[in-house]
Amino acid sequence: MDSHNNNSWAEVEVKTYNGAGGIRKLSNKYQPIDSICEEARKRWLDIEILSQFDELFRFRIGTHRRIWGIRIQHHLYLVWYERLHKLCP
Repeated sequence: MDSHNNNSWAEVEVKTYNGAGGIRKLSNKYQPIDSICEEARKRWLDIEILSQFDELFRFRIGTHRRIWGIRIQHHLYLVWYERLHKLCP
């Protein structure tokens, strides 16, 4: 996360990386709840305070690691740290 410390949200939202086939893809993005795996989606809906949100924000940290959370204004509230890229493979 240190690489994002001095970035604005506008910079974070447009950061890209080279995906498969050299195609540029967004590193960090909003993602609808219905796009994550069923187990994670069920857990999300089971947590009462989270069930009011229908999308989350995903930070890509390396090849497999992700940080998932809820962005409210200029703050990200961490929900999950993912080591193996299985919430939304």
